[in-house]
Amino acid sequence: TELTGNAGEVIEFVVTNTGTQSHNMVVAGPDNEYDTADDFVPQPYAIKAGETGRVVVKIDDPGTYLFRCAFHPNIEFGTLVLQ
Repeated sequence: TELTGNAGEVIEFVVTNTGTQSHNMVVAGPDNEYDTADDFVPQPYAIKAGETGRVVVKIDDPGTYLFRCAFHPNIEFGTLVLQ
C-alpha cells in the first residue's frame, strides 16, 4: 500500500496481473488528483489476467502521491512517497 522513490527520477512499475479480472495502476500526477491530464497510466491501460503492464512515473517534487486501480478504486489503492 506504500511505495517509495526519489523525486525527479524516472520510476518504472512493472505490474503483473495474477488475478482473474482486469486491473491497472494509475498514479495521480503532480496535482495529486485522479482523472486529470497529469495522471500516469499503465500501458496497456487494462492489464488482463496473466498479462503484465508498465507505469512510468516522473514527479519532480517530493511528497506523497496517490495511486489506485481504476477498476477497483475502493479496495486497491495506496501511496507513492517521493523523497
